[in-house]
Order: sequence, then structure tokens, then C-alpha cells
Amino acid sequence: VLAAVTGAGVALALTLRGDGPSEVRVADATGRVEVRVPKTWGRQLRDSGWDPASLGLPAGHEPGLAVAGDLAAWPDLDTEVSGVFVGLSERGDVSARVAAADHPGCRYESGRAYSDGRWRGRVRTWGGCPG
Repeated sequence: VLAAVTGAGVALALTLRGDGPSEVRVADATGRVEVRVPKTWGRQLRDSGWDPASLGLPAGHEPGLAVAGDLAAWPDLDTEVSGVFVGLSERGDVSARVAAADHPGCRYESGRAYSDGRWRGRVRTWGGCPG
């Protein structure tokens, strides 16, 4: 399963505990963003942000993270690695650009609005990816 979340305004720290719950909390270094992910995804974290040029926007550096069981393999849709990318943008509404993102060979399963009173965005999920 592949999911993407976009919103507006992150660098992250991951805390894993021994025999705790089936999910782990991934929180940004500033305390502004918190995400819960399946514990099996929480083995590797990239909290170095993202480049909006990947969505056809002006290049730059924005807060963001990717977390997966194997970050090196996760971008390869032929693998069976699950994970999530969360990218935040200070450039206004980027939802149309995110909606245009595609994952060839995967089946788009669903999209839903996300809002927690402070952040808003869209969660998109793909399944049936090759591999």
C-alpha cells in the first residue's frame, strides 16, 4: 500500500519501543506534525524534506518525510515494501498537483480529505502494485 499526504507547513524523529503497540508515532522535530504508522513501517525514516519540483512547482526545499520498512526499496513499485510520504508545503494549495501524481502499474484505491484543525490535506492510497 502506498499513501501520500499533503498539507500546508517538518523534520521528523521516530520513536520505536520494544513490545509496544502495533503502531508507532513519527513526530517532526518542531512538534508541529505527528503521524502514526504501522510498526513494521517504522524501521527507517527519511526526515530531510522534499523538493516541490517533483510536482512541477518551483524547485526548493519543503518539510517532509518518508517512512518505510526499507526506504531504499520503497520507491520501486515492484517490491512489496509499504510506507508513506508526508510532504508539507508553504506554497498554498498543491492538491491539484498531488491529484495528478500517478503510480504506473498500481490501482488507485481511494482518496480522502484530512483535517485536524491545524493542517489540512488529502490522503491518497494505491494498491495492487506490481511485486
